[in-house]
Amino acid sequence: MRQTIRSRGAVRRIRALHALGWRLVDIAAETGYSTTNLAMIAHRDANIDVKKHERINAAYEHLSGSVGPSERTRQVAIGRGWAPPLAWNDIDADDEPRGVRRKERHVLDLDEFVSLVRMGESVYMASKRLGSNPRSILRVAERRGRGDIARLVQHEAGVVRREFERRIS
Repeated sequence: MRQTIRSRGAVRRIRALHALGWRLVDIAAETGYSTTNLAMIAHRDANIDVKKHERINAAYEHLSGSVGPSERTRQVAIGRGWAPPLAWNDIDADDEPRGVRRKERHVLDLDEFVSLVRMGESVYMASKRLGSNPRSILRVAERRGRGDIARLVQHEAGVVRREFERRIS
């Protein structure tokens, strides 16, 4: 029977390596696991095999003493509030890392978006005023079951595309 443990430590280790600039492909090369497998671990809290945890820990021990090759990976991780290795006193037991600011999650107000559009703002400008973009508005509207807003965004995108095509032809 496989032995499993909580993935919390493995999740934190993968994220801490990201905060140093180590890409999934680099961590995969160290662990022997696929990038897909590591991404699934990094984005959920579940149980994993003890062997998998041990291999991730070994990769962490090997890579955490140096900066990885990807500034972009580092910036994305920091933007997500993922803590680098030195922010943890005990990466397995600490409730929170030291000195890392968690990014405030932006909640998109679709009713405010509709209000702005009804007042004459274009879909593009209304989305910008809310700190977003039309594509994100569309995704959020679809996720929240707001077909009315999704159709509004798609309609304006179609009008803009047709106008653009008319102008270049």
